[in-house]
Amino acid sequence: MHDLSVFFAITFVTVLTPGAGVLFTISSALRGGMRSAWQAPLGNVLGSFVIALLCAVGLGAVLTTSPVLFTALQVASAIVLLYLGWRAWHSPAKSFESLREGEIESEKGPKPRGGSLFLSAFLLQLTNPMLFVYLVSLLPQFVAPEDPYVERMAVLLAIFAGTGIVIHFCYSYSAPWARRFLSGPKASSIMNRVSGALFIFFGVSVLVKAVAAQMA
Repeated sequence: MHDLSVFFAITFVTVLTPGAGVLFTISSALRGGMRSAWQAPLGNVLGSFVIALLCAVGLGAVLTTSPVLFTALQVASAIVLLYLGWRAWHSPAKSFESLREGEIESEKGPKPRGGSLFLSAFLLQLTNPMLFVYLVSLLPQFVAPEDPYVERMAVLLAIFAGTGIVIHFCYSYSAPWARRFLSGPKASSIMNRVSGALFIFFGVSVLVKAVAAQMA
């Protein structure tokens, strides 16, 4: 699977789906105001990028050591994607109660400073184990042993980081609207189903191609 548009679509839906990073971005913008609204998105994306870079280096080492092992990793990763899709599809719809009108404004204390927002968001992603599992499962599907690895991975990481920064900035600078959109369970339920279906479809397609290649 080498279509970059597919990688973009999966990345877009995944980043758009409400999670801890999105919740932190929106709540930080509501608490800190527009002056510091850029800090949490930047911290989220930079933390995610560091994890992605570490995954890319590890996958490159596997590919260099053994192309056969890399192919086996692709198949194993496709199975993990099926699990992630099943998990997303069956995840209960979340209602982000902390984003409801009045709750954030009623919190006492000084507004958080930009530096603390950036560092908190950065550490939030840097310590997210599911992000590591997701990237190790997804990235190998878009790299073939015959591809120029560094160039290919650079494009994938650029798409990943670029999509993340755009979506998080949109969430941050439209925080009042995003709060209304995400405060009920409906949005979460729809996004869970869309991302789950996308992961399952992609995982199945990878496995089908792998089986067809072995039978050819």
